[in-house]
Amino acid sequence: MSGLTRLFLDDYDNTDGRIRFESALEKIKNLDKSAQEEIMFNLFKVTRGLPLKNKNELSKSLTDVYSCDKDFLYKIYDNLEDDNSLQLASEGFLNRLKTVKSRIEV
Repeated sequence: MSGLTRLFLDDYDNTDGRIRFESALEKIKNLDKSAQEEIMFNLFKVTRGLPLKNKNELSKSLTDVYSCDKDFLYKIYDNLEDDNSLQLASEGFLNRLKTVKSRIEV
């Protein structure tokens, strides 16, 4: 909770905000799928009004702690509309385009 509070207070990287939040995310990862989805739903709900800078910080923590598949990246972006998850998702598209291009050129 203190990590999330620091995110809201724009004090995420000072003291131990990020560390505590990411530690909590690690514990959430061990919960059953239903509990994880409920927590993420509520997390996205309460953070919807954050400034973009703070949403980017949240997204970075989520993508660092969770090994993000494309569906989770899309979920992060759909909810936060942040630059971090958009960039990571775009990299996946770019890599696929490069693969298609290389196959066409052969």
